[in-house]
This record gives sequence, C-alpha cells and structure tokens, in this order.
Amino acid sequence: MHEELIWQCYSQNELESIQLVKNRIKSLSVPFVIYLEGQIGAGKTFFCQQIARINDEKNLTSSSFLNLNIYLGKCKIIHVDYYYNNEPNEFFYENIFEEMDDNTILLSEWSPEYLDLGIKQYILQIIEEHNMRKINFYSL
Repeated sequence: MHEELIWQCYSQNELESIQLVKNRIKSLSVPFVIYLEGQIGAGKTFFCQQIARINDEKNLTSSSFLNLNIYLGKCKIIHVDYYYNNEPNEFFYENIFEEMDDNTILLSEWSPEYLDLGIKQYILQIIEEHNMRKINFYSL
C-alpha cells in the first residue's frame, strides 16, 4: 500500500496532543483504522485514549497484555496491541475481523503490516525529537 502524508505537526505537551486529536482526528468518518507507530513510551496508547474520548469512550486502557479490548458506545472502538503477539494475521482474522462493521474505529498499535480492509486506513506516527513529539499522519 502507498502512504501519503496528510499532515505533520509537533506537540510539546499533553494538552497540545489532546487539541491535535480534537482538531484533526475528530473529523474522520467512521469506519476507519489508525495504525499507531512509535517507540515504547512515545504516546501511542495516550493518542488511542484521546481518540476514544472524542468518541465518548473515557475508559480505554492499554491492551498490551490482553492484545485486544472492545468498547461499545457511540461507535465501536477496537483497540489492539500486537507488541506481544507472535501470530498477528491469525489473531486479526480470528478475533477482530468479524467484530468490525460500519460503525467501527480500529486502533492498532505495533501492527506488523497493513491489511486491505476496504475502509479508510491511516498511520499516526509519533517520533520523539528534542523533548517534543513529531506527529506524522498518513493515508494508506
């Protein structure tokens, strides 16, 4: 799949990151997938939590040890973390694919590959630079 940079910006703190999500991510039409990329501690789960909050889900937690959490609210939010998963494709098709519908946001951390799912897909890349976070947002 071809990546196209949609926007790029810098965030100096949590408040700027929250505003970034409110201003840039809130306008995306459901259903969609966001693959979150960045080093450990870069803020992937924080961004997932903020995306969930703008969709009225306030209890999203890290799914690192569970691999998957599903939240039902204004829309269905599926949060998956592949960090400890050795069989990502099998896990996706056995546990996630059937859960997706036209009212789903899939937030995927540490995804080893991008799948052709027939819905809008994006990459939110977080790079730590000089006590700031450089945020790149791509369309697939």
